[in-house]
Amino acid sequence: MMIDQTFYPVDQATLEEFSPYLWQPLMPEYGKLLRGLAKALDDNAFFDSESRVGVIGLDSPENRRVFERDLAPTLTGLGVPIVDVQWIDPTSGATLQAGQDQAVLEWKNIGIDRVIVVGGSRLLAFLVTTAIPQEFFPRYAITSFDNPDFLKREMPMSLEGSVGISIQAAFDVADSEYPRPGNDAESWCIETLAAAGHVFEERANSREALVYCDAIRLLQQAGTELVGRAVTAAGMGAAIGALGTAWQSASNYASAFQPGAFDGVAGFRATLWDPSCSCFALTDETSEFPS
Repeated sequence: MMIDQTFYPVDQATLEEFSPYLWQPLMPEYGKLLRGLAKALDDNAFFDSESRVGVIGLDSPENRRVFERDLAPTLTGLGVPIVDVQWIDPTSGATLQAGQDQAVLEWKNIGIDRVIVVGGSRLLAFLVTTAIPQEFFPRYAITSFDNPDFLKREMPMSLEGSVGISIQAAFDVADSEYPRPGNDAESWCIETLAAAGHVFEERANSREALVYCDAIRLLQQAGTELVGRAVTAAGMGAAIGALGTAWQSASNYASAFQPGAFDGVAGFRATLWDPSCSCFALTDETSEFPS
């Protein structure tokens, strides 16, 4: 079994292909993430009647799939038209830069003023770096997969009007935005780490440790169902899928597993860029991902 805790976009079809060996306890399936993003953008007035939306993505079968199956239909259902889509060839640094240059030039020409990224990683940071010298300052949609911590430190001048969603507080917002510990699981992990001599003054400093703590807790919790039986990937997978809301992550706002799903994230918080503190502020409520 592989427990993937990285912000690398994996969609439901890929998870099903590798079932029951690949699990994402702390990361949402990427199509679900994009549906949640579209909902959060709509709920927080990211769009208006004159918005001209551009989508940019790393060109891969997975990213095209989630765009066609999840993002585009959700935006259509919300009455939000997509004006232009740019797929970037990530084969080399040269093709990556050429694609971004082309996107910025095209979008300035046709008046794109709202930008959504598909593919996560550093694509948004690269795009912003390309856009600033060309004085292209649209409103960006941002998720935990787009490294918001880096963006707010290095490129705050480009984040005016940005709206997004947070999956894990440790990666997105300051401790003042979300109580620490946020739940019993985080409290347990903090205490366990402290007993081993690892004390962290801020949640951001402990975020990698919490990821490992969650992985061990998941294996322990699901593994208790297999005591006295052969431990196989299929058996462990069935035990994880049956956890339901009994699973609680130390890192996420809401957690749950269910049969047929391979990620344990059940909710997100919308984030709004606040120029007064150069930070992302959380909205009050945790939202469920739309189906």
